[in-house]
Amino acid sequence: MIWAITSKSCGRSTVIMLLTSGGRGAFEEHRVWREALRGIRGLILWDEKNEFVDADGNVAAHGREAAPYFAELRGGLGALLINRRRHTDPIGVLYSPVSMRVQWLLDRRASRADWSRRNASTEYQDDTIRAATRNFARLIEHRGSQHRFVSTEEWRRGELGNRDYRILMLPHTIALSPIEAREIRAFVEHGGIVVADGEPGIFDDHGRRMAKPALSEVFAGAAACAATSFAFEKGKAIYATFPDERGRESGRVLSEILKAAGVQRCFPLMRADGGRQAISKLMFLRTVR
Repeated sequence: MIWAITSKSCGRSTVIMLLTSGGRGAFEEHRVWREALRGIRGLILWDEKNEFVDADGNVAAHGREAAPYFAELRGGLGALLINRRRHTDPIGVLYSPVSMRVQWLLDRRASRADWSRRNASTEYQDDTIRAATRNFARLIEHRGSQHRFVSTEEWRRGELGNRDYRILMLPHTIALSPIEAREIRAFVEHGGIVVADGEPGIFDDHGRRMAKPALSEVFAGAAACAATSFAFEKGKAIYATFPDERGRESGRVLSEILKAAGVQRCFPLMRADGGRQAISKLMFLRTVR
């Protein structure tokens, strides 16, 4: 499980990502290192069976097993990672809590189940928005690029334009606030590419169904199964579905979108014959100067 805490400095907020760790063996070590490469900066050790530390406060078997890579995370390669700046490509993925809330209500109405009986573990189960967001993010990573999540609060500060994004992804973004709709429209007008897997903004930020979708003039047509694009001012709106982040067709569609936006791998891998080698899961880091 991934958690986030907020630290404030000089009037600005910084989100610090934490990971819950309680597993054992090579799989857990791999998971912790993978998330460290993705930007995790701390661990919460889940030790309900006293396997890290026993009842007397002594390091237990699980703790001794994890000690070598914990030490490396804190003082070796992990310390180098923490003191580097990750390279981020000009690709934004919208984080939309309002879409999550509206989808939750739609799901509860469809199931007709007693929502008050749902517990925390039930709420952590996969849903449409989690799956769509994960597929968007992982597919970008698998193409050798690195996205950045963007939020409405950042848009209020004008950061959608200030950060020089070229692509904005809208995973199952069924609800949009007027601010979000206005900023997306301006982003495309000035040459950006916006990608959605379904018609965005059919609800407002209060969960009210719109008379017409908030971006109907940008996405000038209904969503289709195949990739469909619409020109809007200097930019473009694209409907594209990515059902499998590892699928060849999904990869081809995204590669075409990245090429159209002029987004290239920072460090392409080349084969001996000069051709490009596919990248599975790499994170690129840039030294802080």
